[in-house]
Amino acid sequence: MTKILKIIFILTISINNLLFGLEKVSLQLEWKHQFEFAGFYAAIEKGYYEDIGIELEIKEFHDGINISQDVLNGKSTFGISSSALILEKLNNKPVVLIASYFKQNALALVTKP
Repeated sequence: MTKILKIIFILTISINNLLFGLEKVSLQLEWKHQFEFAGFYAAIEKGYYEDIGIELEIKEFHDGINISQDVLNGKSTFGISSSALILEKLNNKPVVLIASYFKQNALALVTKP
């Protein structure tokens, strides 16, 4: 039964893509193109986004970009941000955290004994 549902799901998405084309979506990175974001690039190469009807544009960070503002103003569909997102929420900005892809904070303090 699950196999049949999977086939129906894939066929539905495929037909939807043929009829309406791919939905253009952008992702604003919080830094330069690098290995940290490899999962997003691999998913593009493997066709995972296309399989679900998405054409993803990955945008590299440049000085002067405010990721939250770009998303709120429609310049980007999604953005990767830091814990600064909490401040945006506290300032009543309509931002939503939809995923956290690190198990723990990637920042560390290192010292020499």
